[in-house]
Amino acid sequence: MTRTVFILVLLAAISITAFGQDSSCPVQITDIRNVGNTVSVLFRNTSHAKLTRYEFVVWFVDFAGETHFLPVLLAGKHLRPGQNGKVALPADELQHAFSLANAYPLHVSFADGSEWNDDGSHGCSTTALQE
Repeated sequence: MTRTVFILVLLAAISITAFGQDSSCPVQITDIRNVGNTVSVLFRNTSHAKLTRYEFVVWFVDFAGETHFLPVLLAGKHLRPGQNGKVALPADELQHAFSLANAYPLHVSFADGSEWNDDGSHGCSTTALQE
């Protein structure tokens, strides 16, 4: 019974987070993957400017409800508006199963020198159920 309630709460959190992304987000996270020994965040540049640098915060929740944070994922490949991107991190310490993966953009730099920073609300976050 407890496991069923936990799964229902997780599914509710996923649906609220996935559909609740702020329209002012410069990137839209499309997936979070923990495959093999690599954690990846896949995203799309939803801004009207070229991205030059982006940072993502990623954490996992295990089946016991414990949170596990990763180092900030950072990349600098230039992405045009509408283009898809991916940041990845080898994560050898993630040797056990996780029920949920969470991510949000922390900082984004644009080609024109402007920047976007998360205001602490994590309004651009996404939660992905892990298989």
